[in-house]
Amino acid sequence: MSKAQILEQVWRYDFNGDTSIVDTYISSLRRKVDDAEPKLIHTVHGVGYVLRAPKP
Repeated sequence: MSKAQILEQVWRYDFNGDTSIVDTYISSLRRKVDDAEPKLIHTVHGVGYVLRAPKP
């Protein structure tokens, strides 16, 4: 998902804040759910973020 998609889905279209809020919340989520391997949240440079299920 792109930052714009996350902002639209979480804060709705009328959000007038800074898009860096997404980075802040992604960082917080990573500390909570990605404290061990395998990592679930991945950055797609130039696009946004993706959740990837661990490979069995």
